[in-house]
Amino acid sequence: MSEQSCTTKDGLSACTPAALSDQACGCSSANQAKQPDKTEPQKSNSVVSAVLLGVACLTSPCCVPLIAPIILGLLAGTQVALWFANNMGWMYAGLTLVSMVSFLLVWRYAFQKLSLAARDSR
Repeated sequence: MSEQSCTTKDGLSACTPAALSDQACGCSSANQAKQPDKTEPQKSNSVVSAVLLGVACLTSPCCVPLIAPIILGLLAGTQVALWFANNMGWMYAGLTLVSMVSFLLVWRYAFQKLSLAARDSR
């Protein structure tokens, strides 16, 4: 039996025994390079997007009238609570901005996940 050298599609070389001269070059499973696990980034992206979606929902303009008194109650007696009470508009604007940024990041992670799935299906 003679050994024949071949190159895989990835550019990796592997040697397989060739019994006949007309036999095509093949690669055994032991010689194939292990593909990187692509599920780990998707899991972390789904956790991040779930947390960001929760933050976006809690800080949305419809929930701010419920959250603002809770924040003021937790900060009662501090200078921060006094500033928030006097500048409630800034508190509403800040929480709305946090909500919008969170929604944009959720969309980014969702479309990134879809584009990865589309690229893997090709």
